[in-house]
Amino acid sequence: MLFTSFPFLIFITFFFSIYFYLGKKNKIIFLILSSFFFYGWWDYRFLFLLIFSILFDFYIGKLINNEKIKRKKKIYFISSIFLNLLILSIFKYLNFFLDGFYLILKKLNITNINENLFNIILPIGISFYTFQKLSYIFDLYKNKCKVERNLLNFTCYVSLFPQLIAGPIVRAKKLLPQINSNIKPLFIDGLRLILWGFFLKLCLADTLAIFVDACFENPNKFGSMSLLIGSIFFSFQIYGDFAGYSLIAIGLGKLMGFNFGINFNAPYFANSFRDFWKRWHISLSSWFRDYIYINLGGNKKNLLTRNRNVMFTMVLAGLWHGANITFVIWGFLHAILIIIQNTFQKYLNIKTKNKIFKIFQIIFIFSIINILWIFFRSKDINSAFFYIKKIFNSGISFEGLQTYIFFIYKGFFLIFITMIIDYFITFKKLNKNFLNNKLFNYFLFLIVLLSISIFGTFNEVPFIYFQF
Repeated sequence: MLFTSFPFLIFITFFFSIYFYLGKKNKIIFLILSSFFFYGWWDYRFLFLLIFSILFDFYIGKLINNEKIKRKKKIYFISSIFLNLLILSIFKYLNFFLDGFYLILKKLNITNINENLFNIILPIGISFYTFQKLSYIFDLYKNKCKVERNLLNFTCYVSLFPQLIAGPIVRAKKLLPQINSNIKPLFIDGLRLILWGFFLKLCLADTLAIFVDACFENPNKFGSMSLLIGSIFFSFQIYGDFAGYSLIAIGLGKLMGFNFGINFNAPYFANSFRDFWKRWHISLSSWFRDYIYINLGGNKKNLLTRNRNVMFTMVLAGLWHGANITFVIWGFLHAILIIIQNTFQKYLNIKTKNKIFKIFQIIFIFSIINILWIFFRSKDINSAFFYIKKIFNSGISFEGLQTYIFFIYKGFFLIFITMIIDYFITFKKLNKNFLNNKLFNYFLFLIVLLSISIFGTFNEVPFIYFQF
């Protein structure tokens, strides 16, 4: 059930027509039932996996909290980490390793094998809700959050449908206290985020997808400049797609009375590679920082150890996105860039008030990140290298552009609008003066609704991060 689909419109109308009239306890029960219905809409069979994982970590959490013997406490902690990662690995990576195994057998002339014996389907959202539960277990073990003794509240924490499928990943110490307290909806804030999320998805991402898909599916038909535009469009497609989903999820959370935090903060205005990861997919990047990078030692030791920690964390972050070498290369290259920045920080950390230089920094960082997105989007490593090679080695050519000229102009216009909005969002004083004004908000809602109706692409394109 896509946020942008007609069934979801019916579902959410029915949900809120009941939700606001319920008491606190009944709200929680209704949220759980609605979330299970929402998740089961994709494939009801995976509901059992979700429920099992919730029950397991709920009771393991209580054992960790109640255990006084440090060794036993650690055993409970490790058992939760092991089982969660085992389930995630089986569903997400087993097919990848089996394909490699079958390839080796074929090279050894062993052909009497059944390649469809283990055709495992990836449960939607498993990476997100697994990491959400693991953050609870990590924080509980390190005494950074309180144990949740109410099964309904814990189930609600894991299964809240706005962020169940594709995040943001909300920490237990942030969300559980909200579930336990009085739930107060924030209508204006929620609607504003939802509408802007729909604009990013329906107008920006889904419009750009038309040309992006054509370029990446058959790069032979396009010239170098056409492919370069295709790569730029993908950079903004994935931003509009995922930031749009996050904003809709966060906005729905606010309508329900929950604050999930922010997940994107104008990432293409980053002036360094570290700055980019402080702005992009914040809930995931901070998860890897807090539970992987810092536990490895972070930046407390020498530069060599720090860079090793960066490499391990970023490669793991790449692998989290899927069992494909392209994701690993993507994470590896981001690690290399951050390592270069760490190593030469005193030479690269140039502080200046010169706006031209700052613009140059932003364009340079975006240009490199844009190239790396090609690895992320390509189906395999050979396709990625072919795409990049054709951009740089085939001269200046706009071949294939004419067929999509309308979408090119429309795409650049929507990118411009998005960047303008992102730029003004960074001004906190401006936001405070305008976003607290009811009349301004109503005018804003009208403008965004009209923009969606005029510029929207209503093809029910699935969200990119559903595959992770």
